[in-house]
Amino acid sequence: MNIKKLFGKKKDEEKLKAFQQAAGYSGSATTQPAAERQLTSDVTFAPTKCEVSYLLSTDQGERSISSFGEVENALLDMMAGEAEFVILTVGNACHGIRFIQSCPLNDEDGFTVELALEQEGGRTRLVEKSFYTQKECLEVFREFYNTSSVQDKESYTPVEFYK
Repeated sequence: MNIKKLFGKKKDEEKLKAFQQAAGYSGSATTQPAAERQLTSDVTFAPTKCEVSYLLSTDQGERSISSFGEVENALLDMMAGEAEFVILTVGNACHGIRFIQSCPLNDEDGFTVELALEQEGGRTRLVEKSFYTQKECLEVFREFYNTSSVQDKESYTPVEFYK
């Protein structure tokens, strides 16, 4: 999920604390005003565990699923403004991607899609790419649901966070 959007309504200190708890972030961060802070993509997270084949999460909760239709419905809800984000996590990250997540782009038509790439040493790095049609976003999620991978992982760029 686009962290800027998810925590956009919280104060800086609340954002930092909520994000660190949610993502297991183990680095240093600051609550300086945004204009004074620098961005970094050198951030990794503790690995995500998934005890089921597929776990679907939205701002309305999470549940185990058994068909892509459930993912598609959640994405269509997000695209219609009825949900803030969609996360699909797989129990077997056989291609090194544990989950895929999406949310609408800020101030633009389109969607951010992020991948959680598992790395050696038990850490996870987030990479992202913007898609400007519903079809593209749905296709990436469908591919991930069917194969636990996505094409052109190299075209995704590391997500930047405030230092």
